[in-house]
Order: sequence, then structure tokens, then C-alpha cells
Amino acid sequence: MLKLSIEFDPINSFHLQCSFFDYYNQGMTLTPTLSTIDIITQCQAERGILEFNFADHEPGLYMFHTHQAKFTELGCMANFDIVDA
Repeated sequence: MLKLSIEFDPINSFHLQCSFFDYYNQGMTLTPTLSTIDIITQCQAERGILEFNFADHEPGLYMFHTHQAKFTELGCMANFDIVDA
């Protein structure tokens, strides 16, 4: 699971390349708030949990990033390095 927390930016997003995730919005729920999505947008101080796996993917680098260009240009992007188990 990846914990996404927006503290200082009024709005931000998270986009997962090449996969989908279930999203658990802030609060206490064991059922995903959104299912099979690849991007979420959150306002300042919102929290959520993204649940995903790469079991059906080939080994390699899979990028995730924000959809706000100013944040991506500042380096708000990274890769999951998927390897054979």
C-alpha cells in the first residue's frame, strides 16, 4: 500500500502508469471508495490509501507522477522497479 498525503498544496493528484488501483478515502472503511482507477485528485490535507500490485506485469520501471505540471517539473515523479520474485 502507498499512503498519499497532501499537506501544503491546495490541490494535487496521483497518476499510476500501466496499472489500476483501489482507493480508500479518508475515514475508516474496509471497502474501496473507488475501484479500478489510475488517477485521483485530492485537496489540501486529504488523505487516502491506494492499493495495487504488479503481479501481472513484466519486470521493469513503472512511473507514477502528479498531473500538475509545476510539481512534475520540480521532480514530483518516481518509478516502481518491478523485478521477478
